[in-house]
Amino acid sequence: MTENRHLSLCMIVKNEEDCIERCLKSVEKVVDEIIIVDTGSTDQTVEICQSYGAKVYPFSWNGSFANARNYGIEKAIGNWILWLDADEEIAAEDRMKLKDQINFPEEFDLLTAHLINYYGDTPDPNNVSQISQVRFFRNHLGMKFQNDIHETLPISNRDRVGTLPVKIYHFGYLNSYVDGKGKSKRNIELLKKQVELSPDGWMCFYLSMEYYRIKELTDAFNYVNESIRLFLGQKSLPPSMVYKLKYAILIDLQCWDEALEGIKRVVLLYPDYVDLWYYMGFILYNKEMYSDAVKSFEKCIEIGEGNLNYYSVKGVGSFLAWYYKGLCLKNSGRKDEALSCFQQVLTIYESYPPALEAISELTGEGQI
Repeated sequence: MTENRHLSLCMIVKNEEDCIERCLKSVEKVVDEIIIVDTGSTDQTVEICQSYGAKVYPFSWNGSFANARNYGIEKAIGNWILWLDADEEIAAEDRMKLKDQINFPEEFDLLTAHLINYYGDTPDPNNVSQISQVRFFRNHLGMKFQNDIHETLPISNRDRVGTLPVKIYHFGYLNSYVDGKGKSKRNIELLKKQVELSPDGWMCFYLSMEYYRIKELTDAFNYVNESIRLFLGQKSLPPSMVYKLKYAILIDLQCWDEALEGIKRVVLLYPDYVDLWYYMGFILYNKEMYSDAVKSFEKCIEIGEGNLNYYSVKGVGSFLAWYYKGLCLKNSGRKDEALSCFQQVLTIYESYPPALEAISELTGEGQI
């Protein structure tokens, strides 16, 4: 390979023997070196990494994921760096595509990939969230991660950011990973310390997310509101995913009136964010405002799900929107139109259980 085609994988790990091999298998033929920063594994993680030719560097954990990542970057010699977590993998169909495109365009210093997060009990392609996220960056330009937790690269409007058509699957939000590793408790402790030291809109958002995951909704709501207050205090529009989280919490709390009052304004701030329109439709549906809800779900279908600039749940611009439109029509007495909607769901997600049940109910099939 030419020097310009040299790609380094940089990772930080600790006790990842249950998933690290899947990750390394997905990249072993497309990266030129594997840099592993181990923060204290006591299982077979290090041995597994070494079996894939990785250079493993021990790192005394100091409470900062950014410090650990930056330590790995210092060891990398590649012109480009790919960063992954142990519970991720490069999609099989994109691996050779990545190898063919390692000679990245000169006009970019950072490249995004298509991140797909599985959630629930098992990996299900219809039960995911997705977003475009920077995962490749040019080495030797002084780029460093920031923040002790939820570490990020500081990217400004001046940075040259492109897109690489590569999918990364993330399994870390599956229930077995979250429950088994106690990540929420660890993350809450780290985030609270950081918020106490330096209140920040993003850190309050991440803290709200952790409380939301464990369904401590009062704390989640308080911190998401604090996040919005901090962003506004800096004369900055709160990011779209902050508002998405706020209305997800209000929906779980079933605060329909409060949620509807606010989300009507928020969809105007982010008119192409399909998840917010879906939430508005869902709120209207629960308020039995079916005609208005149908309009919201039709807006979701119109927008679709191709905009990876937003953190979005699969289905809100397709089968979920069609399903709830069908429910609204069914509850309005428009059964033939409702049946058509439920059948449309099955053209997208052919085994979607709620749609199958709704069709059975409307047609009388399966009844004794």
